[in-house]
Amino acid sequence: MWNQKFFFSFLIPLECSFPPPRFPFLMSCRLSLKTLTLLLATLWFMAPTLGWATDCPFRPLEGQKVAQINFEGLVHTHPLVVRRSLLHRKGAVLSCNHWQEEQRALLGLDLFSKVNVVATSQDEDVHLTYDFLELRQYVLFPAMKSTDLNGFMLGGGGAALNLFGQDIRLDGYGRTSLAPLFNATEYMLWATSPWLGPWPLGWEMLLTGVDAINPGKSFYERSYAFELDIYQKSFHPFNFLFTADVIALLHDPNNQFFTPDANTAIPLFLSDTGWDVVPKVGFALIWDGRDRMVNPISGQYLELRWSQFGGFLGGPADYQEYLLDYRGYFQLDPVHYLQFTSLGQYRPGTMGAYDLYHVGGTNSVRAYVMTPINYAQHEWINTLEYRFAAIPQQDFTFWDDNFYSGLHLVAGLDAAWLWRTDTGDPYLMSTAYVGAHILFPYVERVRVEFGVGELAAGPDRFIWGVTVGLFEKAFMQRERIR
Repeated sequence: MWNQKFFFSFLIPLECSFPPPRFPFLMSCRLSLKTLTLLLATLWFMAPTLGWATDCPFRPLEGQKVAQINFEGLVHTHPLVVRRSLLHRKGAVLSCNHWQEEQRALLGLDLFSKVNVVATSQDEDVHLTYDFLELRQYVLFPAMKSTDLNGFMLGGGGAALNLFGQDIRLDGYGRTSLAPLFNATEYMLWATSPWLGPWPLGWEMLLTGVDAINPGKSFYERSYAFELDIYQKSFHPFNFLFTADVIALLHDPNNQFFTPDANTAIPLFLSDTGWDVVPKVGFALIWDGRDRMVNPISGQYLELRWSQFGGFLGGPADYQEYLLDYRGYFQLDPVHYLQFTSLGQYRPGTMGAYDLYHVGGTNSVRAYVMTPINYAQHEWINTLEYRFAAIPQQDFTFWDDNFYSGLHLVAGLDAAWLWRTDTGDPYLMSTAYVGAHILFPYVERVRVEFGVGELAAGPDRFIWGVTVGLFEKAFMQRERIR
């Protein structure tokens, strides 16, 4: 006998376990892996014929001195925001390489749909005019979210992309799960900026409230969290990070233990007051050499972080977290990109079961659904992804508002090692996938991917699924709420 499970939602329409090899259905699964290889080869050989190339708009003037810099099209954006990203200065030498880096950095602010420059020569001096098409400053929209824990969530929200013209993004959301409907409700207020006025202090603040049936640990969760990150950026590309968080979680009187299987029962909560309130402080050293913050295509990011939860800070928990987050972006040519990301989180000490990780889904390991057995105290998640810019990022106008869009075809591998306890052996979750990413402002990219999982377990245990996600996975896997 073999079991076939179907899971239907907007996030993962279908997932099944495969029959033994004698059944013909397995052959189609094997063909999916062959299709993955064929697609990679096809994209590799076809891409040069579909490629695009950027050119320097002032190459004949390169090497002359810049006498004046002007801006056009800045309606909502303070000129200081632009100047921070410019390499050209008055009296400096005009450089095509500098312009290409500037264009990437300015588009990476996610404030503009298009950035151009015009250079005019006057008596061997050059006047530069930067021309901008700004994205809409304020927007109301359906607040969508794709999560590993609660699937696809939908509600209402609004965003200020450029508050006070200072590159401050402020978002507010209220959303609920769709399958099951109203099973989880989340409220969030998020604010961030790469600078604090003229000072090189990036910051991020997050307030969240959750009212949900937690499917990973089967308990009713009401929790509130506050997070504050401050980045000191004086020594680019080095950043120093200070973080201070606190989470407050109400006990569920009907469920006191997390039972992922018949032989395991882990206390969900630690205090005897009815609430677990756990403060946290942390410090990190960051190397950020990415060409831009949003949709980077070259450069590297490395974060080494230490955090203390509870303990001498107070609260019932007492554990530390040692985090490594690496993201490498490699541009092979104008349309071929590679991305490798690695997230490791080691957390020795005492914690409630509510704070254990769950892995499986669009923001961790694709093709898997979220099940209680895939929990971990420590995790190491890796992704290798190839991207082909089938439609490079380009601007367009809709109802007098400026936007951008693009299309990346992708193929890759996910591999995660999970440790359920300090002394336990790791186990592997692995997936091969193909898909398409639609680039769009406000959500960076919409990721639609088909994956085949359980690669290390053999064909008798293959699974498959389709996932839909928002933003870069490297960003979202850090934002998973347990």
